[in-house]
Amino acid sequence: MRRRAGGAAVTLARRPARYDVTSFREGLRSSLEVRDAVVRRGERRIVADLSVAPGEVVVLAGANGTGKTTLLHAVAGLLPLAEGEITLAGRPLDADGTWVPPERREIGLVPQHHVVFGHLSALENVAYGLRARGIHRREARAEATAWLDRLGVADVARSRGARLSGGQAQRVAIARALCPGPRAVLLDEPFAAIDAASRPLVRDLVRAVIAELGVPAILVTHDPGGDARSGDRVVELAGLDPEIYPEVP
Repeated sequence: MRRRAGGAAVTLARRPARYDVTSFREGLRSSLEVRDAVVRRGERRIVADLSVAPGEVVVLAGANGTGKTTLLHAVAGLLPLAEGEITLAGRPLDADGTWVPPERREIGLVPQHHVVFGHLSALENVAYGLRARGIHRREARAEATAWLDRLGVADVARSRGARLSGGQAQRVAIARALCPGPRAVLLDEPFAAIDAASRPLVRDLVRAVIAELGVPAILVTHDPGGDARSGDRVVELAGLDPEIYPEVP
């Protein structure tokens, strides 16, 4: 089967077989590679070359308009590459004529806007990824409940997404991204709406979970001073060529 992305014919990767939560989480440790990648947005070209190791959090910083969210969307499969390649655990996601749709990339995404499904309850939001992968409803809901509790929002499990506060919605979105045991995690301003008192606790929790899962993660922020503490490295996007900074103290 073939589909067009960015004007070029590409081959769709096969849908993975169904699996249970335990088997899915075995052997997750995999690296994320973005090589000589170019994403076009009108006349603009976002250029990136980045490698994220298993369990590593790379903080993507930079001014508005430098392409942080654009790059994140390309990794998630929401935007096609014009050039270069993206691979995860050696598996091409967007490379050499192969393009894997977002729902098959096994990547957890916390978007900056529209962070939860407004018509679903918080519990249904978090269980969504597991249900989409064929996990039994009871098991998916039990796993989702545990994640809501871990993120401190178990009390809103039955509340519709549209009724959640900004901070509650962000916590639910983080739980939804982590619950299925993804092979990589992408976070776009994930702590911006969380109150200042709780933000360090949530940041530390997310960092600990990513290390526990042993998966690569990219965190986009406009606040490298605070959010950088969640990461191992900071990559500053200047619009074209990224500057790489060493480990965060």
